[in-house]
Amino acid sequence: MAIIDTERDVIVVRIIYDGPPLSGKTTTIHSLGKVLGKKTHIFSPQDAELSRTLYFDWMEYVGGFFKGRSISCQIITVPEQAKLRAQRHFLLNAADAVVFVLDANETDFTTTLDCFHDLQAVINNSENDHPADILVQANKQDFDNILPVNALRTKLNIDDDIKVIETIATEEKGIREAFVTAVGMAVKRAEALMTAGKIETGKPDFADGETLLNLLQTTVGDIPEALNDDIENNAITTTEVMTESTSPQLRLPTFPDESTPLQWIYPPLTGRTLLKSFLQHSLRPHLKSGETWWVEADQNWRGFSKKTWLYDSEEQARTVMREHTAWHLQCSPMLSEQRCISLTQDENQWRLWQLVQLDVTLATCLEQAFQETEMPKLILEVYRTATRYIDAYQQYIDFSPKMNLTLDNIGVTNTAQLVYLGCLDKPNDSYTHVLLSSDEISKLVYDTFAQPIQEAVQHYNINQETALEELKAAPAFEDHIAVLDTLIEVFDQA
Repeated sequence: MAIIDTERDVIVVRIIYDGPPLSGKTTTIHSLGKVLGKKTHIFSPQDAELSRTLYFDWMEYVGGFFKGRSISCQIITVPEQAKLRAQRHFLLNAADAVVFVLDANETDFTTTLDCFHDLQAVINNSENDHPADILVQANKQDFDNILPVNALRTKLNIDDDIKVIETIATEEKGIREAFVTAVGMAVKRAEALMTAGKIETGKPDFADGETLLNLLQTTVGDIPEALNDDIENNAITTTEVMTESTSPQLRLPTFPDESTPLQWIYPPLTGRTLLKSFLQHSLRPHLKSGETWWVEADQNWRGFSKKTWLYDSEEQARTVMREHTAWHLQCSPMLSEQRCISLTQDENQWRLWQLVQLDVTLATCLEQAFQETEMPKLILEVYRTATRYIDAYQQYIDFSPKMNLTLDNIGVTNTAQLVYLGCLDKPNDSYTHVLLSSDEISKLVYDTFAQPIQEAVQHYNINQETALEELKAAPAFEDHIAVLDTLIEVFDQA
């Protein structure tokens, strides 16, 4: 429940992510952490043993203002095991807003309906005169046979009062929009409690993941013995867990490890060290758009292998690895040094992987810019991020291998060097070296920055008029007049 934390002078609201098993709740939190720049601060008790949410995932995010106070958002997923129903209900009863995550690709909707109806019963109980609002997050929109929004509304029996937002959690699509909407719902509830004189003041009953875990164990109870038996007997299979955002029947491909031969790693010695560092963390694999396996880990590690990077013979795989090595050498001025290529034997086939440790991304830089309290600094950092994005594109023109230059795939080193952090692939046959025109720069900036700026203006209550004044008074960086003009247009329309 919303509370004014008098010690920190913030208002605390709780955003609870609920939903049936394997709908993508944990993936959503990790994606949201990346979007908000808080990936390393996610607390998931028992994750290492079970590789699946046991009690909850926890993350705190402070941003935006309400009645002169900063908003501290406690972001929590619920346990999905039926035997932890009491723990789930405890968390739902503490919610100021609930994001119900469902798999829009499901053919059997029974479990989803049961879970949704139980959620409605919990938050609408007779003791709660200010129930939390529900937002439906229709996840896994990258599949072919998804249910359209109208069909989901019919199945859930909900009207337009409950908003439905389509997402692809593995690609961070729609995740920010869903979160910002949920925060607005939570703040609205806090305002209603305040008006009724029912908002609490003081210290929250839990302010971090460790405290919440202890509270659940002492108040609700520890893990049921039957669930402990399931864990010991591996009742939940690794494949089911590791493919949370895909189909539970999909087999996880073999991942490189410390036993991988040096001749299957580039660069051999550095790559072996990188692999060792990668494997020290709990891995979170998922399949993006049915095309690319992604494996993520703490400390900003990422590995990827495309569907087509599977070969019938070691000779063929080694030939392809030489090609990828040549592309990496060609693009080395724009690649992170914490990067390697590796082969693995996957039954009777060979698979190629690319692994990289991420630097600070432009997506993180943009989010940090929005949190600046001084408008001149905020505008300067947004402008700097946009110019770096265009600079990366201009550098990309010098290389023929294919790069997916999103804000999340462009990093900034501690020496301010721009590096590419995404998948490096086969060059386009029609590659030509042509500099970007002013119109092309404007389109890139608009397409990339319009949505996050619009969301930030709403979420952080950014004064558009003041922002526009700062932009119009800002001196254009060399060769970046088109960037500045486009940002003025974007803020004007936000």
